[in-house]
Amino acid sequence: MYRILCLVFAVFYFGVFSANAIEKSPSVFYPLPTQTQGKVYAAKSLFVGDAGGIWLHDVHGKIRFFDGQAILPRQGSILSNDYQQLVYLNNAFWTVIDGSLNKISTNDVRTRVVDLPAGTVIDKIGVSGKSIWMVSKDYFYTYNTQSLLLESYTLKTLTHFDKSKRVVVNDATFGISKWVLATNSGVFLSENHSFIHVPRSGDDYVETLFFSEKRREMLVGTLDGVLLVDLKNKSKDPQKIAKSHVLSIAETENEYWIGTENGLFVHSLLNQSTTKLKSNVHSAYSLKGHKIFSLVNDAQGGIWIASEKGVFYYSMFGQKFNRVLSKKLTNSGLNADIKNIAYLQGSDEFLLSTSTGVARINFNQSPRRELLYEGQVNDSVLMGNVLWLATDDGLVKFDVVHSKVVKTSLPLLLTHSKVDRIEVDSHEELWGVSGNKLWSYNTVTKVFVEYGDDWLVDAYLPATITQLKATRHNGILIGTEHGTYSIRDQRITFDSASSEYGQNHSVIEDRDGNVWYASDYGVYKQQSDNGKLFSIILAEDSISPKCLMETSQGIWLSSSRGLTLYSHQGAVKKHFGEPYGLINNEFLPSVCTSSNSSVYPQLVIGSALGMVKVSAEELSVSSLPHSPVIISQIKVDDKLLSVGSPSEISVDYGRSLSLTFGALPQTVNLSLEYKLTESSPWLPIDGSQLTLDYLRPGHYQLHLRSSTTEQRNKLESYLSFHVIEPWYLSMTAFIVYVLSLISLLIFVVWWRSRMMMKANRLLKEQVDLKTSQLRHQSKIVLSNNLQLRKQIQVRHALLENILLAIEPRLEKLKLGAREANQEELETLVEEARIELEQVKNVRSDNESTTLTHNLSLVLESVVSSWSDEFSIAGMILDTEIQSRRSYVKLQQFNLDVIFNALFAEAMKRLFKNQSLVVRCYEVNGRVLVTLSDQGGSAKNVEQTMTTTSGFALNQLSDLAEQSGGEMNVYVSKEQNVVQLSWPAADIEKLETDLDSYSKCSGDNILDDTECLWLSKVEQLVVDNFSDAEFSTANVVKVLFMSERSFQRRFKTATGKTFKEYLNEVRLEKACQRLLSGEKVSQAAYECGFNDPSYFSQRFKHHFGLSPTQFIDEHQD
Repeated sequence: MYRILCLVFAVFYFGVFSANAIEKSPSVFYPLPTQTQGKVYAAKSLFVGDAGGIWLHDVHGKIRFFDGQAILPRQGSILSNDYQQLVYLNNAFWTVIDGSLNKISTNDVRTRVVDLPAGTVIDKIGVSGKSIWMVSKDYFYTYNTQSLLLESYTLKTLTHFDKSKRVVVNDATFGISKWVLATNSGVFLSENHSFIHVPRSGDDYVETLFFSEKRREMLVGTLDGVLLVDLKNKSKDPQKIAKSHVLSIAETENEYWIGTENGLFVHSLLNQSTTKLKSNVHSAYSLKGHKIFSLVNDAQGGIWIASEKGVFYYSMFGQKFNRVLSKKLTNSGLNADIKNIAYLQGSDEFLLSTSTGVARINFNQSPRRELLYEGQVNDSVLMGNVLWLATDDGLVKFDVVHSKVVKTSLPLLLTHSKVDRIEVDSHEELWGVSGNKLWSYNTVTKVFVEYGDDWLVDAYLPATITQLKATRHNGILIGTEHGTYSIRDQRITFDSASSEYGQNHSVIEDRDGNVWYASDYGVYKQQSDNGKLFSIILAEDSISPKCLMETSQGIWLSSSRGLTLYSHQGAVKKHFGEPYGLINNEFLPSVCTSSNSSVYPQLVIGSALGMVKVSAEELSVSSLPHSPVIISQIKVDDKLLSVGSPSEISVDYGRSLSLTFGALPQTVNLSLEYKLTESSPWLPIDGSQLTLDYLRPGHYQLHLRSSTTEQRNKLESYLSFHVIEPWYLSMTAFIVYVLSLISLLIFVVWWRSRMMMKANRLLKEQVDLKTSQLRHQSKIVLSNNLQLRKQIQVRHALLENILLAIEPRLEKLKLGAREANQEELETLVEEARIELEQVKNVRSDNESTTLTHNLSLVLESVVSSWSDEFSIAGMILDTEIQSRRSYVKLQQFNLDVIFNALFAEAMKRLFKNQSLVVRCYEVNGRVLVTLSDQGGSAKNVEQTMTTTSGFALNQLSDLAEQSGGEMNVYVSKEQNVVQLSWPAADIEKLETDLDSYSKCSGDNILDDTECLWLSKVEQLVVDNFSDAEFSTANVVKVLFMSERSFQRRFKTATGKTFKEYLNEVRLEKACQRLLSGEKVSQAAYECGFNDPSYFSQRFKHHFGLSPTQFIDEHQD
């Protein structure tokens, strides 16, 4: 290697070989988007990020990141401090701070890697391969990031070499097996941890070094160019290129890029030629500045360039597009308006018609232009070797072969009037437009036809004709500002559907006879078989179509966003645009052509900057460079986590994850979609930022891709991240939750049971208290009941005695009235006797004996008692009684109970202001009582339950039957009728019975002796009722009476047998015991019943309820 370098510098010194620089097609350099906003970043170094993107190290020591969309950060630097000496390697920045080599991550986390010897001051730092090199005054240090070894080389030999000046190391690189230093005093090679000078390099200033591992070539940048040395082939002469002060060097697949003080040079390894890239395409897309500080290859088909005027991007793919600037299309060098481009059959030449004339353009090697015709040209059409020109002075016939104007006789209109548009059909008939007037001229028959402008639709006037196109199968097509017209068989028709697409710019007929139209608002195709229009999907929304071309590869469309290739069916196959060699909004409408008939079809398109030529075949099989999505910035809850270097990250649960995206070199219109799992659907991302909230704990892999089908395989990326499971969602926490819940439930159950026990204890105490109170009260009630029964018996006996005492007096009064012949008085006495007899018949024991009562008197009493209740409720009680002496025969007196129940039930059914009509009358020996109303239905009146005496419940129908009557209910929609009837009593027989009764009634009056005797018997029963053997025999023994005499005397005194009385006493005592809480069997035995079942029968017969029902009812 030492000998080779000596040879290199010998050649360099004597200048025996050099490569000439040649010019090439004007290049397009794309500035950063911020540059159009007035922000210029003067970067002295550029670094390609490991995950994509470009790092900018500016002249002020600030670090910024460009992701294709924006510069981060907008203000200041990504790193907290500014560093003048800084390099990038392994996704981190490296610098020397306080005598130590430090590694700074992209999120500004600084780590001390290795300490240098004390007192070391580093003057320069750089990168070569996987090693960091550092230069101090006396030593050269290298740190291998893979082996983590720090090595040092002494620089004292450099000082000894030239004592007249201080040797400064400008650059260093590791080539094959040695370190090579570029200094201001030549080149030095490492040897045994020191450096030796290459004598042939002399003391010449060497700025930079570049070693190509792929080609094993060394590039030495000096003040006067670059020496290219092939280290593999020692016999090959070194080559000197780019004669200028070299500042930076980069390598691509087939080229070396060299940045100098005087511009940018590209050395091709294929033809060994050097080209200086021009920057005269357009002021906005030119390479501003002359000093190229840094060059980097992004490994995606592009070169990033840093100059003193900003940062620019150059696409290697853009070399497929060959450009000719507008000023080179004219002799004067001024820009000219391109009118038409025509392909010359059988050659690689094109005829270019501009506002200043017609020229022949050859694109074979370097673009070559030959002026054929000079003058104002509005349009042109090629017919064989004849070029017809539309000018302000009429038609001009031009011979292309001999390059001269051919004089010919034409109609007067075509020689003295301005011609705006011209076209020729397959019959060699010229079609043209002068103003808005359409005409045709047959060059063979010399027939001229003028169509005028009346064929234009009046609704769209004024109108301008923008296109004339002759087709093989669809006649002549005319494009206007408002749609398209067609001429067939001398007939002009307007396609109204085309008006939706606006002004027409271009029309072509494809190989299948279908017509394609490019208009302001889109592209559409007209089918040849049915004439229907079909809209063609554009490569992107809201772009402006310009011009259509056809080749064997498909249909080509130039637009405001570049060049698109369609299949003949209308599907997008390819799209090419900025920043891949083309510029947005550069293509002109209606100006394009294709050499479809040539072996290698070419596309020539008119541009605002001139002309663009590209091979259709090469472009159709080319693919744009792969552009992965760059996750340029990651934030967690607005806290910056990472910039430009996404790796697997961890996010706390509940935090929001914010991601910012970009793509290089895609700088505009980034349209992405994402999904978090393989099974989840793709979701669109609005803009270049995505925020993820409320993520569950676990591992995620974010998939990113372009939302457009064409770029889907080029724009894709992945990001793995982990949402940390919080302690309160872990399995341990879940187990603790379950155990806590179970413990809580156990505690709640235990606490509730304690509370329930306490409540039950308090409730039991209250129940016991209430029970004892009820028992006491029941005993008092039963005792009072017994006393009341006794009082009633006494009162009845007293009433009978009074009535018996009154009887003789009434009889005496009757006899007196008869003797005095006072019939009226006798009648009154007789009525008084009857009334008194009814009072006597109301007995306490309700025995089933035939009784006679005045029904009208009872009914009047009930009506009188209920009249106030009806009046308060707003109801009307209407009574009609035919006779005041309606006597009925009863088996049992319960009329008051029956009538009270019926009146109460009627009040429930009646509404306010309704009436209850009560009638009492006698029919066929029966007394009838009817109650009629218009209230609610009375169909269940017969089942109404009511209490009679004791605790018995009976239905009204049963009570009516017990009294010896009948009850009928008639229900209709109009009214309800309840009818009661009893047999009428014979008043004369009643008087006879009273007479016989009055004769013997005096014998039944109890005297004091009889009452004393009856009390003694009752006391014996109270004392002995619990004895089951107690009977009449026991009583007669105590009273010293015969059993027959006792029964007769007791029956006379009480109206019932002794056995019936004893059973009543026993049942009442049993009732008291049941109320006190005793069992049925125990109460039966305690009250003198040997058989509990017999006791139950007698109890139910007496009270109407069984003992069990009685207990349940009174417990409720």
